[in-house]
Amino acid sequence: MKLYEEIEMFNSGKPKRLKVQFLARKADIIEALGQGNTRMEIWEVLKHQGSFTGNYSSFCFYVSTQINNQSPKVKKPKPMSTPTKAEEPAKQKNRFNWTPNYDPKKLTG
Repeated sequence: MKLYEEIEMFNSGKPKRLKVQFLARKADIIEALGQGNTRMEIWEVLKHQGSFTGNYSSFCFYVSTQINNQSPKVKKPKPMSTPTKAEEPAKQKNRFNWTPNYDPKKLTG
């Protein structure tokens, strides 16, 4: 295979080639993100250079799956506090007063 054909195959926009293109520039992308560049800016540069032929959505997908999942941020659970009397909601009074004691003669007449 000629070098030109290999480059064309590498730069084709097929989805299976996009991951290869992304992984080839992964270190540069991580560095650029660390410098504060946005995904859009990085994608535009890579698109202009011809290093990544996919669309922005594909680029964001690979950033999310290949870079962000490497070091997931663990959220610390908030400590539970015991509610005080001021924080407890006031109990509403039941407005329906039903008594189970009734006179069946009054109901039937």
